[in-house]
Amino acid sequence: MFLRTQGAKSLKLADLFGKTFHIVRNNLILVQPLLFFMLLAGVFSSSLSGITTITPAAIVLIISNIALFCAFLAGWYHMIHKSIVLQTKPAKSEEERAVESVKLFNEFIPGVGRYFLDIVIGLILFFVLLFIVMNITGFIGQHYIGIPEGITKQDLSTALINEENAIKFLNSISNADKIKISKWYILTMTTSGLFSYLTMFWAPAIIAGNNPFKAYLISLKTVLKRPIATISIFLSFWISAFFISIINSLSMNNFLLQFLGLVLFVLSILYFTLMNFLYYDENSENNSTSWTNSFR
Repeated sequence: MFLRTQGAKSLKLADLFGKTFHIVRNNLILVQPLLFFMLLAGVFSSSLSGITTITPAAIVLIISNIALFCAFLAGWYHMIHKSIVLQTKPAKSEEERAVESVKLFNEFIPGVGRYFLDIVIGLILFFVLLFIVMNITGFIGQHYIGIPEGITKQDLSTALINEENAIKFLNSISNADKIKISKWYILTMTTSGLFSYLTMFWAPAIIAGNNPFKAYLISLKTVLKRPIATISIFLSFWISAFFISIINSLSMNNFLLQFLGLVLFVLSILYFTLMNFLYYDENSENNSTSWTNSFR
């Protein structure tokens, strides 16, 4: 059984990586909705990039993109949820497994209808909490690091346009300001990373039947219950993302490397998303009943 039963011991970390791989291998159909969404996101992002002023049409376009993203998450997370449930069933032939895996497509629309609103609220809560955390970070930075002298918001905006502007900007400021900028970067990355880590299980908590507000509290409890294990999962994803980014940076003029980078990127998103869901079901105190029961 892949899912937890009451009184059973938590899944070991080494087993978690192996079982996640097993579920992904048997349900590669889960890649297709992700690829389709990435294609749509690319089309919509190009339209968003052309927005220069906030107009009613621009607001409608932005809201439509957010709604599309939330609908995808609701449907895809539901499919991932069902793929884990599928592994609890008695062993079948490869043909029967393949047929059941394909049927996961039928779970996408019901997932949108069932979880769309909760995902919307959960995402809004995520950005509200992130806004609060980053404002606290800004207050701490101003108090202990200070604002670099002679640098305006316009200078920073210009520097972020491209690599060439960034190099010119760094060469034009003093060493003291460079140190301050480095400290700000470390502080910002540390706090945002910590926030992402502590909230990494809010989506599985929602799919397990909890309301969005409670989902964040459950995520915090799940993370702190076994910090070494959850840190290992969190760092594994970002280490994978780092190596994939290196491949992508080296593939500018190499189609094969570009394709490899895309495949690894998509598979890593699926793998670690599914791992989060599987770990949550095995280790969350609040998920007191198996996910299997929620589909009966």
